Amino acid sequence: QRAPVLDAVSGLTPVVSLRQGQGRPGPRATVGTLTQIDRDLRLLWSRIGAVAGEATTLTAAHFSANHALGACADCAGAGVQLRCDPSLLISHPERPLADGAMAGSKPGAFFGESAGQYIATLRVAADALGLDLSGPASGLSPEAMRLALFGAGDEIFDVTWSYARGQRSGTHSFRGPWVGLCALVETESKIRAKRKRAAEWSAPLAPTACPGCAGERLTWEARRVTVAGRRLPEVAAEPLDRLARSLAEMALGPARQPVLDAIRPGLLRRLATLADLGLGHLTASRPSASLSRGELQRLRLAGVLVSDLRQLTLVLDEPGAGLDPTSLAHVAG
Repeated sequence: QRAPVLDAVSGLTPVVSLRQGQGRPGPRATVGTLTQIDRDLRLLWSRIGAVAGEATTLTAAHFSANHALGACADCAGAGVQLRCDPSLLISHPERPLADGAMAGSKPGAFFGESAGQYIATLRVAADALGLDLSGPASGLSPEAMRLALFGAGDEIFDVTWSYARGQRSGTHSFRGPWVGLCALVETESKIRAKRKRAAEWSAPLAPTACPGCAGERLTWEARRVTVAGRRLPEVAAEPLDRLARSLAEMALGPARQPVLDAIRPGLLRRLATLADLGLGHLTASRPSASLSRGELQRLRLAGVLVSDLRQLTLVLDEPGAGLDPTSLAHVAG
């Protein structure tokens, strides 16, 4: 396609181009990190935060789930862990555990092999505890299902396992605990995580809130620091329009008020811009992966609008995509 012929161009301000389909931000990106709200909040909590009335010595990095100093050690700052989901593992609940109840996934078939050592150990543990594993998995007692899935604690069992592999057969005896099917699946999936077909071994896993940080992603030291009686994860989880109101009304003591006054104006300006673009319902902790195409496009616009750059020309690919008339009017203004 031939480019247009121009004799001259004048009056054109610096151009910033925002196009559709730029791809999703990284998996750890949130509304807060994309708009720098997270940066300002971390700065506030590190400068004026307190623990039980005493000033904290934590830095801004200690309040970042993407930094080694701030990330929860149990989930590496992700806020979730991949844990065995019993409903995914027991794919055929109408069958017995030792006869196809877990046949729907690679790890389920492996650990549920009727002649295998794992089912043999489970049977010994169930007999020792007086629990019945016969019949469909859906009909097992809660105690029996709890034993099967989550183990028998530290109790040690004497197990004799009769095996048959092709031309080979025999018995093998050992002493050991029964850790449960879920623990077996989780451990094996970690071992195979970087091998071929890793996805097959993680099929029964589902993301669940990290028990170490209750899904808040930060270390315990950072999660207990408060500003005006509120913790950072609580503030990051509330809608941005409500956050703007609470920040505007916040008042601190003489020693900490100047720090708040220095950081608050820029933060409120960012929040006001997001509200003008119809994003006040989002939270700072909202993962970018959960945003719609239009919300993500408006966040990119907000990043330009709250910058210190002035007299810009914004060029939007498919300018109306994802933007309502109010948002477009705000950009034009």
